[in-house]
This record gives sequence, C-alpha cells and structure tokens, in this order.
Amino acid sequence: VSFRKEIIGLKVFGEEKPQDYVDRCVAAYPTAAARIGPVPALLLPSSGSQSERLVLGSRTAAQFVEDSFHAGLMPGDPWRQSLVRTVMDEADKLCAAANALVANKNEHTDKPYRAALRAAADDMNALVAHIQNKHIGDSGPYVLGQSYTMADIFLAPVLDRFRFVLPELRSVELLDGRESLAELMKSYEARPAFQRIAQSKDFYLKGYSYKARRTESQPIALPEDVAALAVAVEKDVIIAKVLDSKDDVDKIVNTVAPRAWVSVLSDDEQRSDKFSFIRDRVLEESNPHVFYSHVPLAAAALGDELGDAELAFELVRTLSQAPRPVVIQCATGRRAGAVYSLYHAHAAGGAAKMSDAIADADRLKLAWREVPKLQTFVEHGVIALSHTPECC
Repeated sequence: VSFRKEIIGLKVFGEEKPQDYVDRCVAAYPTAAARIGPVPALLLPSSGSQSERLVLGSRTAAQFVEDSFHAGLMPGDPWRQSLVRTVMDEADKLCAAANALVANKNEHTDKPYRAALRAAADDMNALVAHIQNKHIGDSGPYVLGQSYTMADIFLAPVLDRFRFVLPELRSVELLDGRESLAELMKSYEARPAFQRIAQSKDFYLKGYSYKARRTESQPIALPEDVAALAVAVEKDVIIAKVLDSKDDVDKIVNTVAPRAWVSVLSDDEQRSDKFSFIRDRVLEESNPHVFYSHVPLAAAALGDELGDAELAFELVRTLSQAPRPVVIQCATGRRAGAVYSLYHAHAAGGAAKMSDAIADADRLKLAWREVPKLQTFVEHGVIALSHTPECC
C-alpha cells in the first residue's frame, strides 16, 4: 500500500497538538474528543465527501486497516474477538495511567497517580494470565497463545516505551513482578517486525523528558502595571482578567516568562476578533517557550452534573500537567478563578472539599462565587474529584 507519513508533533504539554491539525480533526468530527487532535490518524483519498475522510485514534485506525486489508489480526471466533477487545481496553487504561503519572508536575500529589498505575498494571498482568490459563489453555508466546492478534499490537508499544520511561523518570518498575507482561515483552522483542520499528531507550527518554520535567515553584512578584492585568497571583499561577491588546499579553509574557498559558474561553470567544489575538500573540515565534492550551468553559453550557464533572477532570488534569509558571485566562477572570479554586482544592491533598474552594476564593478575592452557574460547576467538580481523587 502506498502512503505518505507526516509527523504530528506535540506542540505543548499534555496531549494538545498543533492548532491546524486540531482544526482538521474538528472539521471532520465536531466532537469534544476531536478537540485534542487524536493521533494516529489516517487521511483517506477524497470520495466526493464535503469533509476530509479522517480515521482518528489508535483503535479506529487499527481496526480500519484490519477491515480493509484482512491482516488476520482479529480471530474469527466472536468469543476470542471479545477477549482481544477487552485487552485493548485495558491497554488504553494502562497507557493513560502511565502518561498521567509521567506528566504530573507536583510530586506531592503523585500518590494517587502511582496507585492508579499500579492497579492498571496489575489488572493487565492478571487479565493476560487468566486468558491464557483459563480461557484458551495456551500460555503464549502471545496474549491469545500462538495467535498474534490486535491485542498484541495494542499492548506491545505500551510495554515497550514505559518499561524504560517509568523507572528512569518516575522510579516505577512496570514489568518487575508481573511475569505475564514480562514474558509477552520478550516475545515481542523476538519478532523481526517489532525489531524494525522499536526505538531505543534513549529515544523514549528524550521524547518523555519534557513531559516529565519538574521545576521548583517560585513565587511571582509583578510590577504594578502587570499586576493590574491579573485577578490574582498565587505563587506560580497567574489568573488573568481582561487583556485588551497585544501589549497586555506581551507585558505578562515578558515579565513573568510563563511556561504555559491555559485559555478557558468558549470556542466562540476563542475565535472572535475580541480574543483571537491573545492566542496568536502567545504563540508568536518570539515566545518559543510559552506553551498554549485551550479547554473551553462556556458558562451557558454548565449545570449538567455529569458534564460539569467531565470538564472539571479535564481542567484539573491540564493544570496538573502544565509547566510553571502558568497563566489561566478567560474574559473577566471569573471562570479562570473558578478553575484555579477547583484545582487548588484537589491539589491540596486528600479528597477535594467545597469548603477549601470557597476559602480559596475568599482569600484571593475571586469573583466566581458571584455567578450561580460557576458556583454550581465548582460544586459538581469538587464532588466528582472527591470521589475519584486518582482520576487527575
């Protein structure tokens, strides 16, 4: 099959991709998941469709290749197919847990990330052993015994990269004490196809080192003219208010030297003439060390408990992974303040509490408590985070 490969680089921390790639994903699929710019992606030849034919994400792309070219990576038996899909699900969870620990910037909040990773790795090891010993009666060399399947395609790169990354960057061993996973890794290494595409330990460490980098937080002291652009300044976080010009953006960037800038403007605001210049200015070539992320927080869409909880997870995860100093920015500072209070209540350790978020707002004189929808959003977020502290 003839194809052209294009590398989609990680422009910023976390999982955000270059904006032009994200725009293409959203144009093809107007969903929240598309806004992170899933990779890998397959761009298919046009067939008269009004939208680009993009196949997004590892699972969908792998299944598309299997369906199109009949590579024999899915068993014919429906029961065994279900086993493969279960392993694929668990591989996704293991990868997400490992990434979350590597990306966490606050070592004092590592404990729940480590617990979540340990649980995911133990689950995967136990699942593989159970499938081999109880379901198919064949202990290898692959997940489904002698058959190399999509389960192995999904699991091999996760085990390969994180067997190096986790011990070096977070002092966590992935394969030690997990015999089923360790044996699978040996089998993958013996395959010529794996040997052709596998990367070195140094390659993986270089790729993850920025994501894993932690720096000691330093208090920020702002001159009066720059302080006037902020609702509040908290150690290594600036909660910005209305920025009316490129000069306002430059004052913050040049004075604070932020490593990350998180916008919580709505999608419509982000594209509007009133605010679009902010992103453009932050991403100017003259500011190569400022990394930009956009997590839309539209007040009009708030109020649904489940939706608020999912958004709270995404926002807290973004701030947890953002290199410091970081600027949080909206239109007035109210939404940015609510996001910071939510994050701070979670980062304080233990279960998040609404009383902590309120105390935080009072201490910093944050105005989100004056907006009923924002107060409800913070309440929903705190409840969700308190029940699932390891999620972010």
